[in-house]
Amino acid sequence: MKIVITDYEFPNLNPEHDAFKDLPEYELVEAKCTTPEECAAACKDADGVLNQWNHLTADVINAMENCKVIATYGIGVDKIDVDAATAKGIYVCNSPDYNKFEVSNHICAMIMALSRQLFPSDRLMRQDKYGWMYLDNELHRPNVQTLGFIGFGKIARQVAQKMSDAFQMNIIAYDPFLTEEQIASGRGKKVNLET
Repeated sequence: MKIVITDYEFPNLNPEHDAFKDLPEYELVEAKCTTPEECAAACKDADGVLNQWNHLTADVINAMENCKVIATYGIGVDKIDVDAATAKGIYVCNSPDYNKFEVSNHICAMIMALSRQLFPSDRLMRQDKYGWMYLDNELHRPNVQTLGFIGFGKIARQVAQKMSDAFQMNIIAYDPFLTEEQIASGRGKKVNLET
């Protein structure tokens, strides 16, 4: 079985080798592709493809002769022409929990940095100006602020939970696909888009 990794940014492929260790025989090819043409050439005779950043277009997928599955190292499959893969009978898989904790942590850090005006404060301190009186905008305590979401998926719900639990922020969310109860279970109140 030939598995081609079109690209990756990890220090090694130990987790991939561990995942495939029970296969009777496999070849893991590190293709390091940067263009659709390189992807098409590398994946031509692959049984499976792992992809991180490359765009697997219809041309790339149509060049695949043996492929049974394409998997991405992320949540979204926007870099893969799913219709072309489906037409060829190739399964497309994502990693629904990929990096969700780190992404939500980073979002929370950025919310707090903006809310507490850390970037302007840093610049002012370097000019020997310290204190809220030098800031252009008034500071507000997190527990009196409202954090609004347009879309309330897994990562948004994690952010809402962290900001609600840690900072008592008021959470509102617009998501036409979720009920009031589903949004409430993520610490939010369902609102319309205008709100």
